[in-house]
Amino acid sequence: MNFKYIPIVIITFIIGLFACEEKDDSASFVGTWTSTRVEDGKTLKDNLTLTEGSFDELIKFKLLPTIFIDVLGAKGSLAYTGSTLILTIETVGIAEVDDIGNFGQMNWYTIESEEFSTAVDQFGGKTVNCEYEVNGDKMTLKKDIDEDKKYSEDEINEYTRVK
Repeated sequence: MNFKYIPIVIITFIIGLFACEEKDDSASFVGTWTSTRVEDGKTLKDNLTLTEGSFDELIKFKLLPTIFIDVLGAKGSLAYTGSTLILTIETVGIAEVDDIGNFGQMNWYTIESEEFSTAVDQFGGKTVNCEYEVNGDKMTLKKDIDEDKKYSEDEINEYTRVK
């Protein structure tokens, strides 16, 4: 047996150990995020809390300069792989609106209720695939709501991490 290759084998083994060292797979999307945008002249605030297994989203409408009211919400489970989040909606909330456009209380519906299927369409269906990118305290979240494999302007939200 030729022993001159033993140091090379040992060095290769040690390099392999470091290369296989467990990498940090922490989910950079985990946290509470907020986004404010204007749609059709109305200011909306989107509060989004993400964990490694669930999400909670609440969209608020700006009624007065310092007053926001809850208008739409969703809660459910979350799975992820790479830069893809898969949101499965289990509960949706919709604020009551009277005949002249005044908002009332928020009603929450589960998958067993008749209202669920109508309400969940506001989010693009029961399961929503998203692409995300986190850069420091900023997150870009792209939701393909109409499932056309393209992201229109209203399907891309920029969030800031809440400290």
